[in-house]
Amino acid sequence: MKKIFLFIIVFLNLGLARADKINDLYVEIMPEELRLNQPAETYKSFKVHLLDTQKKFPPFKDILLQNIAPFFGTKAVVGKITYVNIFPKTYKYDIVYENGEFVLKVRIHLKESTASDIFYFTEMVKQAEQQWNNARIGMDFSYRFQFDIEPEVERSHYSVNILDSTRGPYDTNWSRNWNSHSIAHEIGHMMGIGDEYQTLTSKSDCLPTSIMCHSAGNLMKHHYYFILRRLLF
Repeated sequence: MKKIFLFIIVFLNLGLARADKINDLYVEIMPEELRLNQPAETYKSFKVHLLDTQKKFPPFKDILLQNIAPFFGTKAVVGKITYVNIFPKTYKYDIVYENGEFVLKVRIHLKESTASDIFYFTEMVKQAEQQWNNARIGMDFSYRFQFDIEPEVERSHYSVNILDSTRGPYDTNWSRNWNSHSIAHEIGHMMGIGDEYQTLTSKSDCLPTSIMCHSAGNLMKHHYYFILRRLLF
């Protein structure tokens, strides 16, 4: 009985320690003004990204070049996010080290696409790439994002249908009426960033300033953290 009691105490202490670390991370990567003025929305925009099969969430300050294990060639990153708060959905992308910087690459194949589709989505994907690169947060190492329309399905990370109108999901169907901002959001999913709003109802109970919450939102520090942390493992 005593051993069981001790086990429970240790288990509870470990849970509290993890909760403290997550709270410290929340304070570290979410802006103080938002935490004070929009606490519920700010925490919602943070916590959804914890629903990831890659469960290591180091302090932001630990994402340093000295802590990144050197690698050659291509590092494939694969995991699952929790889509619509229920379904596990795969994310995958590559990281390569080129010319002194880490390059995070996503390649998308368009199924049965027209020449007009290829032209349009090539432009939109490059504009989405620019959005992700323009909003980068400063680190002690160089990194950038590269998103491409890939003609060969075998070389792609994702192969998607092109429809006149659709809500997705990101890895299956893309819409001809999506703009570059929408595609920047969808590629966020492809790199393991979840929806911050309630996907089934479209209720926005998150930060409207966040691109993963609202179509008019922007990329924020926490989006980069949840991607860049994977450089450490």
